[in-house]
Amino acid sequence: AEAGAALAFSPDGSRLAVANHVASREADPRHRVRIFRTSNWSIEREWPMFCRGLAWNSAGQLIVCDTPQGIPGRLSWLDPANDEPVRQFAINPGRSPVQLAILNPAVDRIFLQLGNLEDCYGTLSTGNILLKRGGFPMQQSSMDAGAGEMVFAGEDAALRLWDLIAGSDGPVRRGHTDRVLAVAFINGRSGLRSVSADGTLRDWDLQSDW
Repeated sequence: AEAGAALAFSPDGSRLAVANHVASREADPRHRVRIFRTSNWSIEREWPMFCRGLAWNSAGQLIVCDTPQGIPGRLSWLDPANDEPVRQFAINPGRSPVQLAILNPAVDRIFLQLGNLEDCYGTLSTGNILLKRGGFPMQQSSMDAGAGEMVFAGEDAALRLWDLIAGSDGPVRRGHTDRVLAVAFINGRSGLRSVSADGTLRDWDLQSDW
């Protein structure tokens, strides 16, 4: 059976991009990225890709990070009106393939977690890696590139800050008793909000709680 692995609405809300994974090997042709028209939920375009992350840019293009067979990572700019990518190039962030990609076209930044749990932060438009760090199994994250910070949440129920400028780890905070399902910056970058499988929602003040 297929299951949606990632999704994102276009800036104007007229399209929804969905990446489907299946319980099989990466080369399986059923791995697809599809664009749906939200007016009638018909499929407008689809591409065979094992997607690791996707995001829309302001030009209405869908940017996808995928892992084709034998390539540790690739970035593609997809236009719903065309079958072929507008732009595409391979990236080589490290010794292990990309497992998770967070794309932020608004500030031209990309975050990658590799199969060996190494974390990489770089420039989206070029694929250049700016920082690397040793990682841990990450489930959720949120990037505030303007403030130069990322927050990570793992299965250990902890929240961790990463200074993108210095490339250093910040404090670790614990408050949930089960894995964190979602985390995001709130209140004009002054706080965080996290939701956990323990059934609780928590707000964190980055000044007093951290």
